[in-house]
Amino acid sequence: ADPMADYKTVRAEIQAFEGGVLLEKQEVIVLTKSDTRDPAGVAEAKELFAAEGKTVLDVTILDDASVKALSDNLVSKLRSA
Repeated sequence: ADPMADYKTVRAEIQAFEGGVLLEKQEVIVLTKSDTRDPAGVAEAKELFAAEGKTVLDVTILDDASVKALSDNLVSKLRSA
């Protein structure tokens, strides 16, 4: 799997929707089910997106701290919007 290729596919779809109106919105990249992935692969994907200046979080339902971090990040972004 190539996370950046997947990201670019999704961004192209967002750009095609309603003339790209959603491209102006704040963005958070969430790597889900991180418990099912190799930790080194998750870290590599996070570094890849961080190098592009992207906000990226990994989350697994099995880790309350990761779910809380995601929730806190989203609430913070919504409050600042």
